[in-house]
Amino acid sequence: MSGARTLSPPAGAVNLWEFQQIQKSKIIKNIVKENSLLWLKRKL
Repeated sequence: MSGARTLSPPAGAVNLWEFQQIQKSKIIKNIVKENSLLWLKRKL
């Protein structure tokens, strides 16, 4: 039981960290997409 208990918090922390990284990358991709669209509109 104690072994399983010590493994659980790190796994949860890793999943949370991975989730945050995924969210950050999605936000960055959206910002890049919007900026490139604005740049294209200015060029036209």
